[in-house]
Amino acid sequence: MYQTVHTANRAVVRVLHHLPVAKVRLVAFDDSKTQLLIENNDLKKELRKVREKLEENTSVLNDMLQELERHQPEFDELRRQNDAVNEQKQASKYDVIQSPRSSLTQL
Repeated sequence: MYQTVHTANRAVVRVLHHLPVAKVRLVAFDDSKTQLLIENNDLKKELRKVREKLEENTSVLNDMLQELERHQPEFDELRRQNDAVNEQKQASKYDVIQSPRSSLTQL
């Protein structure tokens, strides 16, 4: 007793044979509208979840940045120590290079 009808937006609707064409179109419109509302609600739920995840990630990132800023003086000190060690290495390398030359000139 049901008939399958294809609507303009390619939705398939099962309708009774005795319904007039206008009612079939109305049923098809209501079904597609209902489907759109369902999809809209699903998308809103997904958007809420994504926003919550974004808030959570933003909070974690801010905590990490605060922790890094808190340790910044230590990083600066380590950088100064590292630069001093590198300068000492360069100076000792220069001394090693200079030593053989000075011994050659003495001969």
